[in-house]
Amino acid sequence: MEYKFFKLGEGQEVQPGNWLKLQMIQKYNDSVLIDTHKGKANYFPFDSTILSKETYAIMSQVSVGDSLVIKVPVDSEFKYQKKPPFAKKD
Repeated sequence: MEYKFFKLGEGQEVQPGNWLKLQMIQKYNDSVLIDTHKGKANYFPFDSTILSKETYAIMSQVSVGDSLVIKVPVDSEFKYQKKPPFAKKD
């Protein structure tokens, strides 16, 4: 998983047990699949038993107000669900 970290916040670092608010735009090529800025944000617990080791390691660097861009391979994104017909392997 590739990611780019933008240190924008001066807030407190994320701690185990905190809840994270996730605003995201999910794209495939030039198409926007999901944009939570036009609806409701996602909330999830910062918990090593729920997140993958890689995701937990990335999110442990986040402070309030920071931003991340994460590139997830198609096969990983649709590992446990049917892949849409337009989604091709990266």
